Amino acid sequence: MSTKTVLDLIIDFLIEERKVVYATVAFSMAALYDHIITLDAEIDHIWLRRSKITLVRVLFLINRYMGEVALLYTAVSLLYNTDTGPNRVSREPMKFVGWAGSTVLWSMQGIMAFRISSMYHHKRAIIATLCAGIATEIITIIVILSIAFSNTLPSPIPSFIPVCGLDQASGLYWYYWIPVFFFECLMFSLALRKAIEYSGGFRGIKNSVISARQRPIIYVLFRDSITFPFLALSLCTINFIAFRFIPATAIQASVILSIFIARILGCRLLLNLREAYYGAFGDEFDERPAVPIFFAHQNSRGR
Repeated sequence: MSTKTVLDLIIDFLIEERKVVYATVAFSMAALYDHIITLDAEIDHIWLRRSKITLVRVLFLINRYMGEVALLYTAVSLLYNTDTGPNRVSREPMKFVGWAGSTVLWSMQGIMAFRISSMYHHKRAIIATLCAGIATEIITIIVILSIAFSNTLPSPIPSFIPVCGLDQASGLYWYYWIPVFFFECLMFSLALRKAIEYSGGFRGIKNSVISARQRPIIYVLFRDSITFPFLALSLCTINFIAFRFIPATAIQASVILSIFIARILGCRLLLNLREAYYGAFGDEFDERPAVPIFFAHQNSRGR
């Protein structure tokens, strides 16, 4: 059984790190492409609206542009450190990505939370629950990141290797996903509850004949207000598990993927639903999404 030398381990690490660089560049380009193909919808729904500036519009702009800045900054930092940097300067880029990525996540959750509040006609109990949940998450994450960034240790990778890597305190970042997981569970459960109420319960699946006012629950469950929180919860669950077991290079890729998906979900929820975003859950079925989430041309008769 062969044993890898230190040089072999370094080479393997550099190969994996280069894959992270490629993934970061790919996600950055995908975000820019998404921006281009949805720019007309952004102009119509955000910039040309004569109504006063709202919190949702601010969250949309933060999510859209901060997400792209975080992805592009990470891509440039990794490319610079990998190709030309004689010394690693991982700490500052990592701090920026941590705080910027968290801001993108919070803006996405704010957009989803407002949508869920609209589904419940902005009942005070729902608003109070959502506000308490996201406030608890934000405070907890700020504490976790502050501790993690203030106690970082030098990476065990030899200093002569020009690469940007995670530090030895990366184990603390696993706790980051605990408050996110609970808040995502809260939002998804509220959205799912409204979907079940709207469809008349799970018995709708068994009914072969559905009245004109009812919708098959399968159709209801695949609407954006349900699908998007489910995707966010799925991403959080994967990270919650992965951060505990995967290597440092894979964690870097997971962070970039999380920023990218948060950027896409936040913007697309608002752009897909348009005016139905601000209405009750039933309004969503009368509003045909103008912009599909897929990065491909689709038949205009689609859904």
